[in-house]
Amino acid sequence: MKKIMYTLMGLLLTSLLFSQNDYQQEIICPCMLEFDFPKSIEDGNGLLQAFGGVPVLRFATAKIEGKKLICEYETAFAKFFFDGFGFTKGSNNMDDMSDIPYDLTLTLNESLLHNWTPSRKTVKLPNYHRGCVVYTLDRCAEDGKYSWKGAFYKSEYNGNRITLYRSYEDAARVNSTNTGFIIAKTNSGLYTTTPVTNPDIINNKPTVKKKKKK
Repeated sequence: MKKIMYTLMGLLLTSLLFSQNDYQQEIICPCMLEFDFPKSIEDGNGLLQAFGGVPVLRFATAKIEGKKLICEYETAFAKFFFDGFGFTKGSNNMDDMSDIPYDLTLTLNESLLHNWTPSRKTVKLPNYHRGCVVYTLDRCAEDGKYSWKGAFYKSEYNGNRITLYRSYEDAARVNSTNTGFIIAKTNSGLYTTTPVTNPDIINNKPTVKKKKKK
């Protein structure tokens, strides 16, 4: 009787270990990276008008290098009202431009990242106009009535493409939609099931789904 019991327990443990090797996890890349303007601008220190919307880099592609899962993002910020960003300051004195930066430094909002490490956290956008700023650049009146000092900045940042990465231990592949990754305990386990596409991709949350082999 004991032999039969031990045999059954052994078969059960073997089955459980085999099943664990067949578990898959689908990891979805964040669909965008959101950046913040400098604190001096966000606090509204003399700021009259901002242009360009929220600084957002859209997801581009997923890839695997060595033991790292990598999410790549576009090299230019998403366009809203026009190509780039800008703001005007609450003074029309064009003689003093010291508080108008030549480069606009944006900082990555890390609160939206979950277990991902960014390749860099700040980017600089060079200006393409610095001085008199209105809705159209050709409407500056001589008396300053319709003009304010400010700057417009390009949407493409200086430097390399920004990526997010995280490590994995066993086996991994890029998923069929190229939006993330499939990981498993074994190489054969990567293809035993088809995980459901993660709905949290629309909420910018890289969560994990599990599905057991049938």
